[in-house]
Amino acid sequence: MPVKAITDKIIGDAQAESDKIIKQAEAEIAEIKKDAQDEIDLIEAEATKQAILQAEEEKERLISTAEMGLKQEFLREKQTLLDETFQRARDKVLTMRPEQYKELMGGLLIAAAESGDAEVIVAESDKDRITAELLEKVNQKLQAGGKKGKLRLSAENRNIPGGFVLRKGRKEINCSLQTIFATARMELESEVAAILFAEERGKNLQNKGRL
Repeated sequence: MPVKAITDKIIGDAQAESDKIIKQAEAEIAEIKKDAQDEIDLIEAEATKQAILQAEEEKERLISTAEMGLKQEFLREKQTLLDETFQRARDKVLTMRPEQYKELMGGLLIAAAESGDAEVIVAESDKDRITAELLEKVNQKLQAGGKKGKLRLSAENRNIPGGFVLRKGRKEINCSLQTIFATARMELESEVAAILFAEERGKNLQNKGRL
């Protein structure tokens, strides 16, 4: 299975959970707004014009405080969710059946081999799964795709949690599972941050429009 399909599924699962948390936060904000409005209505009925203005300020403060608290809670939940999601994904990959794992590593090798000519430094734990036999199959596919198809096993092994490192001269491409999942997580966090930033910017523009 290609690494893109795996990362897409991980990102999809995490995004679905993030959407659920956002909807829950929005519902809670709406409830807080309603409660705050009820309290403000009572104050306005008995207050002078100055008191009404003060009540409006208090209303905005209450809503702002509530939104900030919920946003902080959402961020904490998101971090916890991402930790759990990626841990489950790592565990799932590391416990794959041998043939599934070899298929995954074969896809990663094809995707990472820029020229098809490099030394493959295998994780210590993968010596029996990323083998010369697997590289032979990968090289055949690389050649069919117009690349050199000259990947070769290194005598060196690396103490990494699964995966491999491609080395050509002084250049190395780290394809350890740790690096792959870290990259996928960074991409997901960037996407979520972009969504939150866009929402916050939209609210600020609305507030300016009311001034």
